Amino acid sequence: MAKNTNAFGKILCVSGLLALAGLIVYLVNTLSGYMASLHTTVAPLVVILPVVVILCALFLTMKPKALKGLTGIATFVLAVLMGVATVFFVKERVDVIGDMLNPVNHPDTQKTAVILSIVGIALYFLSFVGLVITTGSDKLAKE
Repeated sequence: MAKNTNAFGKILCVSGLLALAGLIVYLVNTLSGYMASLHTTVAPLVVILPVVVILCALFLTMKPKALKGLTGIATFVLAVLMGVATVFFVKERVDVIGDMLNPVNHPDTQKTAVILSIVGIALYFLSFVGLVITTGSDKLAKE
């Protein structure tokens, strides 16, 4: 992070880290345990969009003056990308989470998968909220 980063730059950095954490949770959730036993495939948009957000947030954090007057537009685009990724994450997990509403005995692996899904969705959403907050500024560095 650049030394002259303001609060919006720090929020952008945290949003990128939250997106990275959410991506790791998504991949672990999809590729292991209950979801792997269902032969669930990795949804490309749920992986690609956060990777783009992480890379752009990293770039903007390292070079806060790179876009000058277009920082607000760039962070708005990143917020939209993260919002779309969040919606697709929810879409991928709505059946598994909905199954938990049926009052029957569920295997422990399904309960773990649902908890991990909710944690991943929350991380994606918090990253989205941080990017929306960052949209309010045209500058990520102190003057």
